[in-house]
Amino acid sequence: AVPGRPAPLLVERSAVEGMARGSVVVDLAADSGGNVEGSVPGEEVMVGGVRMWGGSNVPSQLPVHAS
Repeated sequence: AVPGRPAPLLVERSAVEGMARGSVVVDLAADSGGNVEGSVPGEEVMVGGVRMWGGSNVPSQLPVHAS
């Protein structure tokens, strides 16, 4: 990621829709625009049977392990 710029889109919605039902996608960059199209920061979204989780302030959720 480049500070001050949105995260690059790495996974398009069509790729998510092509995944097997029951797949899980975790977007750790959701707060800065997301690497996965359709992810929402802090929310779990279902797209064609695929569960997407958009991380929101992820380092604060693991303060012991975050640098």
